[in-house]
Amino acid sequence: MIKSKMEGRPQANELNNEVPDYTWKIILVGNKKVGKTSITNRFCKDTFVEEYVSSQEVQLNRKNLTIEGTDKWTQLHIWDTLGQEKFKSLAPIFFRKSVGAFLVYDVTCKESFAALKGWKEQLENNADGKIITMLIGNKVDLANKEIPSEVGAEFARENGWGFLEVSAKTNIGI
Repeated sequence: MIKSKMEGRPQANELNNEVPDYTWKIILVGNKKVGKTSITNRFCKDTFVEEYVSSQEVQLNRKNLTIEGTDKWTQLHIWDTLGQEKFKSLAPIFFRKSVGAFLVYDVTCKESFAALKGWKEQLENNADGKIITMLIGNKVDLANKEIPSEVGAEFARENGWGFLEVSAKTNIGI
């Protein structure tokens, strides 16, 4: 288990001269408009921007976390990828050396959920081996939910993934 508080350790802006005990690359994939950037910004910067702005480039964020029960800490490199079709040709580059992947869909959009099979194929075809995968249903704060929690949980279970529903806007589950 990892914690975001760095008790007794330097904070993010103080780590320029420190080397983490571990460095792990995590990638977020899913269709455009599912909230990958919002999830990343909420987790890394505790911010949320209401108006939608399409990401035009892959974004790399870093987050330092202590590993619960130890005196070790890790630096997560969180790659927020593009949801557009053109990303698929670049997928091998971005999946390389990832230890974890978040497959993100919008719980109010059946199309984004249906597209998960394609993102799963991208993951299987481009990861460097075993990669820990988590299915994330975003936007649970909205009333017009189209994908029941049970459907998301079952899809994750069938694939041996973890499952979580979140709201980047209200910070639920982040």
